[in-house]
Amino acid sequence: MNFDKGINAQIDKMRTINDESCLFKQNINQGLLQNETPQTILLKLFSLLDEYYKIKRAIKSEFMEKSVLNIQDPKLLETIKSIQNNKQIFEIENYLDMFEKLLKNDLDFNELTDEEIQSLESHFYSFFSGYDYVRNLFTIQSLIININIPKNLVILVDEVRKCFAFEQYNAANSLCRTILEISMRDVAIRIGRIEISDKEIESNISYDQYPPKKLRKIVSENNDELRNRLNNLYRKLSKLIHGYETNIGINIKETFSIIEDIYQYNQVSISD
Repeated sequence: MNFDKGINAQIDKMRTINDESCLFKQNINQGLLQNETPQTILLKLFSLLDEYYKIKRAIKSEFMEKSVLNIQDPKLLETIKSIQNNKQIFEIENYLDMFEKLLKNDLDFNELTDEEIQSLESHFYSFFSGYDYVRNLFTIQSLIININIPKNLVILVDEVRKCFAFEQYNAANSLCRTILEISMRDVAIRIGRIEISDKEIESNISYDQYPPKKLRKIVSENNDELRNRLNNLYRKLSKLIHGYETNIGINIKETFSIIEDIYQYNQVSISD
């Protein structure tokens, strides 16, 4: 895919910068930079770090408008997850802590600069502030998975992210429970725990026969940790939907994470 090739090319640039920083560190340890002042060395390292994070932010911006990323390459999939969750990929990122301690300030290299937001803002047109929309959409993650998921799930995942981008948090949380139920039902069908004929459609599956409680048990069978996470999230979202609470925080990232884990735990593959 062109998308994969483009992202891999940018990751290669990050790797090259990281290699350069490692060589620079090696030269320092071997005393090969004795003619350089400490200020010059720090400026060089900071320049490499700044360039590295610009590429990392650019990669994250690439899939900012994509609610679902279908990535087949396992290594690339894990790298994209790390970028999205601001986790370390290469050794050069260790320098960030060093500079924050030296400067006694958080550098926020994982966040878009004002200039970057203004540059991306032109891609969005709505009554809502383009600045806020870009900032929020950049903040929320995508659903990263290696299979084709039901079309209605893709549509609702896209909608929940847009609700968050427009700061409609209760609407977003309500949709989280919906996409959670669709995901559980889809997995249960794929692993053969719900029998469905070719002539049937998923919407005809009886809610009474396969209520959410039963689905949660099916997709987390023999996995207490996953079942507890699933049950806790479902109860929290249900309190909002049934009107018992309106301030339950933002649960999109946890919902996406659990959905990813449900598919992975049940070993649902592209051939299913």
